[in-house]
Amino acid sequence: MFVHQRPGLREFLLSMRSKFALIVFTASTKDYADAVLNVVDPTGEFFMHRLYRHNCSNLKGYFLKNLNVS
Repeated sequence: MFVHQRPGLREFLLSMRSKFALIVFTASTKDYADAVLNVVDPTGEFFMHRLYRHNCSNLKGYFLKNLNVS
């Protein structure tokens, strides 16, 4: 899979990782999201957690990233 990464992405993630807990929340399927994220973060050094479509709420066919759901 080819993933275009913006220049400076790695440096940005390194900087943010030192200040915040980085979590990815996407409405994509787990298989697709992992394929992309494994290119961006192959060793798991940046993102503490990954949330996918199955973590979203489905409202009339739309996947909503509801941060109030536990």
